[in-house]
Amino acid sequence: MVKRSRPTCRTIQTACKWPGWGNDDEIAFVLFKGNYFWRKTKKDVITKINSATVTLLELKGKVFAVTCSHVLEGYRQTLLQTEDTFFQIGDTRIDLESQLVDESKKYDLATLLLNEVQLKKILNTEEIGSRVIRPSVWPPTKISVEDKILFGGFPGKLRDRVAFNEVLFNSFSTAGISVASVDEEKFGCLFEREYWIEAGGGEQAIYPTELGGMSGGPAFVDRGQHFEFVGIIYQHSESLDIMFFRHACLIGDDGTIMD
Repeated sequence: MVKRSRPTCRTIQTACKWPGWGNDDEIAFVLFKGNYFWRKTKKDVITKINSATVTLLELKGKVFAVTCSHVLEGYRQTLLQTEDTFFQIGDTRIDLESQLVDESKKYDLATLLLNEVQLKKILNTEEIGSRVIRPSVWPPTKISVEDKILFGGFPGKLRDRVAFNEVLFNSFSTAGISVASVDEEKFGCLFEREYWIEAGGGEQAIYPTELGGMSGGPAFVDRGQHFEFVGIIYQHSESLDIMFFRHACLIGDDGTIMD
């Protein structure tokens, strides 16, 4: 008899503040320690906020923020509509176009180069902070069907505005889910929710159609003695309840993305 593993899911909380709110008609697009979102303020009132996730990855001494191309495109479209738009990671504003290293619409991936001042500010927090992934070997080994993975991100559904200039983010992570399919460009994991052990239920329960905001989140495979970073979330199929990931090995050690 084969004993099936029981994937678990949990939530943790982290917060982000914006000093200097109050500019009329201002939209912010924020990458929040794994998250980024738009906000529009009108005399200190949020009128719009969208979020996603970013993964911090160090390669050859440089730290890159890895996320999805479709998220950057959303920012650009908003910028065309509203000039007073800015892009931010945590409490740190980013010049998207000058810091963009590479972007692939084919693979729906993008990399941004962070400087030391920005990274220090992103990591320096009293809340549950970010961590930079520092692989001992790159590129990572590609995964196989039935490998057990762990992944996480910040669903927009779990955002909670706790003050006029502060939004609380609850993260969502899942461990022990088996890889169901693999090809040269991606891999997928089928959610088996009947095996989930939930934390943060009730109003914070996650349902198949409410995982928006996790794009850009990291995936790790259990190698026994350690967890290896192997993928980036880029899509969730609501009809099939499958999470899809791009292989992390599509990213070169200089931050460029494979053609």
